[in-house]
Amino acid sequence: MSTQTTTATKRQILVIGATGRVGSQTINELARYYSDQFYIVAGVRSKSEKAREQRHWAGRTRVIYIDAEEPTSLAFNNIDILFIIPRLLNNLFPFRSTSSRQDHVKHVKAYVDAAIQNKMSFNLLSIVLPRDENILFAKQFNEMENYVATCNIPNCFLRCGYFQHNFLLQADDNVIRLPINAGHMSPLNVIDVARAACSIFTDPQVHAGKSWHLFGLGIANFQIEVWQSLQPRGLNGDGIAKAASKGLGREIIFANVS
Repeated sequence: MSTQTTTATKRQILVIGATGRVGSQTINELARYYSDQFYIVAGVRSKSEKAREQRHWAGRTRVIYIDAEEPTSLAFNNIDILFIIPRLLNNLFPFRSTSSRQDHVKHVKAYVDAAIQNKMSFNLLSIVLPRDENILFAKQFNEMENYVATCNIPNCFLRCGYFQHNFLLQADDNVIRLPINAGHMSPLNVIDVARAACSIFTDPQVHAGKSWHLFGLGIANFQIEVWQSLQPRGLNGDGIAKAASKGLGREIIFANVS
């Protein structure tokens, strides 16, 4: 295929939340493996982040500043695919939140409205689904998903489990707090989310109107072809605490977050 043909067929992907765990890993995967298929645009939520990311991605990724409260920053010209990673997803422990001072739902709605106005062809939203749907951040994610589902743009959802990386942030605590009640969970590697997203980007029409539930396998090798067939073994809260106790050499207990 000639360079001219390749360039003509390349689409632009905008990743909103590009500096968070999911966003940065997705940008890494796109830049490393898919630069011949896509123009990559990293959407950051602060001007200091923009300057830093421009230095980091110089020559490989375009970086833009996005403010959901500033309409002029939402002029997503020539963007074909939008990947929204809510700010709430980048919080260390989003399920501990008891306040909605930052209106995460409002911001996602603003991004979706901008996508509609700019006639984007596909919209992907990444959310975390806790076992307890009554806590604040679960309600916020549900509202985000419902809004995206009603837009007139083909869309897909990545419903993620709890991230493995978050356990490292609790390593100094003797209590593991999780919103799973008596349920089970299979913690997910953030790399798997990024790879799943990239797989969707390469053939978005196949995934339009679908929701994919991602669960961890213990290693970062998740393949989109086996999402529906795999039944990973999960642990309940006490099982996770027991495993942590063994690994850390001290007693760790589980506490449900409601």
